[in-house]
Order: sequence, then structure tokens, then C-alpha cells
Amino acid sequence: ALAGECIKETGTNEAAVLNLRAGGFSAVDENAKCFAKCFQEHLGYVKNGSVDEAAVNKSLGPLAGEEKVKAVQAKCNGATGSNDCDAALERYKCYYGENVKNLS
Repeated sequence: ALAGECIKETGTNEAAVLNLRAGGFSAVDENAKCFAKCFQEHLGYVKNGSVDEAAVNKSLGPLAGEEKVKAVQAKCNGATGSNDCDAALERYKCYYGENVKNLS
């Protein structure tokens, strides 16, 4: 499905994706970072490098609670990196740390 498409598109592998989803952030290569970007974009969470807060709320609000999602967005959506892939990973790490793991 979507993860498979992004694996092909970015050249990463399933092991790297599973590592990301398990919170293994110490050995993340550029392909895995770009997987996070691809996944966020394909879900409609990120458009042109900016987080679509309404799309994130619509998707994650019912799962984590709308107020929690808004608070996490206020903390995490401004995460930056050296490029768009790096910023996507930093956003994912922030959401993951706040126990909102569906961003990637």
C-alpha cells in the first residue's frame, strides 16, 4: 500500500521503515528520512513543505483526541531540518515522542 509506494519511491527498505516506526532514530539514513517525507505528503499531512493542520486534525483527532493533537502540532509542526526530508523526520520524532505515532 502507501508504505510500499514510498519505499519504492525513496529507495529505502522495510527494515529501515520498521526501525523508524519502533522509534529507532539513531541510524536513520537519507532514504529513510525521505520515506517520512513521502508518507506525510501522501497522507495529505504535508503540502509544499508545510503541515496541513486541518488534515492532521481530521485524521489524528479521532485517534488521539483533538486537543492533544492541537497541542502536539503547536510543539512539533515547526520542526526544521537541513532539507525537507530531514524536517519530515524531525516532525515524526517529535510526534512520536508525544505518543502520536500516526504521522509516519
